[in-house]
Amino acid sequence: MKTQSKWVLLGADTLAGREIRELVEDRKLPVRLTCCGSASDQRVLSLEAEDNFDVFEELSAAAIEGARAVLVAGSEEQAELARRLAREGGSSPVIIDAAGHFEGEENAVVRAPAYEREPAAVTSDRIQVVAHPAAVALATAMTAMQAAHPLRSAVATVFEPASARGAVAVDEMHQQAICLFSFQTLPAKVFGVQASFNMMPRLGEEAETPLERGEARIRKHLGKLLAGREVPAVSVRLVQAPVFSGYSASLWVEFESRPAVDGIRASLTAAGVQYWGDEDGPLSNTAMAGQSGILASSIAVDPDNPRAAWVWVACDNIRETALNAVALAGLAGRGA
Repeated sequence: MKTQSKWVLLGADTLAGREIRELVEDRKLPVRLTCCGSASDQRVLSLEAEDNFDVFEELSAAAIEGARAVLVAGSEEQAELARRLAREGGSSPVIIDAAGHFEGEENAVVRAPAYEREPAAVTSDRIQVVAHPAAVALATAMTAMQAAHPLRSAVATVFEPASARGAVAVDEMHQQAICLFSFQTLPAKVFGVQASFNMMPRLGEEAETPLERGEARIRKHLGKLLAGREVPAVSVRLVQAPVFSGYSASLWVEFESRPAVDGIRASLTAAGVQYWGDEDGPLSNTAMAGQSGILASSIAVDPDNPRAAWVWVACDNIRETALNAVALAGLAGRGA
């Protein structure tokens, strides 16, 4: 019987944390998943004892000891504490940052195993930062099209869901919708303004995190993913959308020569992008929920520029983040 690896999950109650737990369970991965946090977290977790799950443990050096990977889906405070405990205890697990807390550090590397030609080794001396799902979606589409039809330029308007800011943002958007119909004061701690039923190029002044920071993160991760691929840079604009989950992007690409819609579609599907045809209905946020990988739809030649085309690209952001985090943790166990 194959020995189980031990993974530690921080933030098991977050959207990404729950998705990671489901992937480990559904795929019956040969790992022992220990869900850690503060003592107060235990009140909001509803974990059942399973063959590959430990019951909730308070975050401590003992909980981390022997772990091959620490998957960070919780708070920055939890992440920093876990790293300190690992160092003090002499443990050297691979830190997989699915929340973006460590990406500014010198030893951090942005990763998306599903996109990489040959996924590089995962070692404990480098923090593995899970690439932004919108950046992964755009990089995948751009690389696929470049391989068959050389590109000149590209522009993407990316629509961000509430879930990109966690469950608290999803709840706030939901409560805003309820308050609007009952003529009550709208909660706006997360967005700083009415986000429900609104499309916005920026958030309110009192928003916890400005939209511009997310746009910069997408642009940064996209640049890292496309580095060395001979693919032109993508001009990105991020818009807050009044939706709960799923990133969508209206991608405009200009080719060196006039493309055929069928050719663009073939290049995308050859790269593993799932094409959402007219027979499937519109590729909406609700339709993509729970879907794995990158999806594309509604390819159309630009009537004002015959060498350009529009492509609708989308992904379930929580699912994509969890998939890449689990893949990185799996790579940490190779050869063990």
